[in-house]
This record gives sequence, structure tokens and C-alpha cells, in this order.
Amino acid sequence: MEQKEIIKSLEVQLKRKIISYEEVQDNDYFIQLLNEINQFVKVHNLNENPEKQLLLQSFEIISVVDFKNESKAKFHNCITLILPNESVIRFSSYGLDGIELTRVSVKEENQKKGQGTYLMTIFFKFIKDSIGFIPGIFLECTGQIGLDKNTISMGISQQTKFFRKFGFKVKDRNQYPYYVNMHRESD
Repeated sequence: MEQKEIIKSLEVQLKRKIISYEEVQDNDYFIQLLNEINQFVKVHNLNENPEKQLLLQSFEIISVVDFKNESKAKFHNCITLILPNESVIRFSSYGLDGIELTRVSVKEENQKKGQGTYLMTIFFKFIKDSIGFIPGIFLECTGQIGLDKNTISMGISQQTKFFRKFGFKVKDRNQYPYYVNMHRESD
């Protein structure tokens, strides 16, 4: 299906207008991560107990972000790591030399048990092991995760509090309380 057809279908499904869309190109760091992820997961799973084994998925996703009066869509490749309890971390290319953290999701019954922190630790270890340092990382906080029937709602302040523990800072709050973006400088 062509992107314009996908956008029209999304608009019908979500019952809102998408005013723009962008196709994100893979940058060199993300390509390097794509090339390293299978080996990383294989080694990780050899050394971890069954509850911390990782399942790997790599595919193109469509992200839709709502602002005050508009919605925007992005098409981008991603790497997704999933724990057996369905906790998820997903990331993509961002700009010329950054990474975008597109999802950290822990089911409600598993929250406050260290699952999100564990995923973030694995995420940083993978990046550092693969490219030797951690580049700038960007993320968007919208107060929800997912689309349509799969939406999980939570406050933006809850999201930003979690990410601040890992060195992220709010970069733009012009659309608050609907949206803020955060950034973590490279190390």
C-alpha cells in the first residue's frame, strides 16, 4: 500500500486529520545497530535467565503524534526488543547521527518492578557495545503509547520522570500538556 493510501486509512481508523508525514531514513549509526542486533541478542540470551531472554523484531512502523490542533505521521524502520512478559523497547534512526526511542512499554501488572529500567539498561549497553559510545537520543512524550485499541494512557509527567532517570531533559514544551520532546546528549 502506498504511503498516501496508508495515511488516508489511518485518518479513517483514528478519526482525525494527519496534516503531514515523513519517511525517516536510516542513518549510519542505526544501520550499524541493525547489523549488530542479532549477535547481541544471541549472546545476551545465553547469559540470562528465561524471564530476561530477549525476542527481537525489526520492521517498519508508522508513528502518529497528536499536537494541539494536528496529527503528524512518521514512517521509519525500527528495532524492537521484547521480554517474555511482553515488556518492550523500540528504537529507530533519528536525523543524521541520532537514535529515537519510540517505545518503552511495560504492562500495568509488571510496572514498578524494574522492567522499564532493565530495558533501558539493555538498550544503552547494546548501543555502547555496538558503536563504542551513546549518540544523542531523542524521544517524544505524548501521554500515551500505541494507537487506537492498543492505546495505553499515562501522564506526560509520569513519562518524563521515568526518562529523566537516564539523563534525558525536556527539550521542547511548546505543545504541553499534549506533547513534549526529550533529548539525551551523546556521551
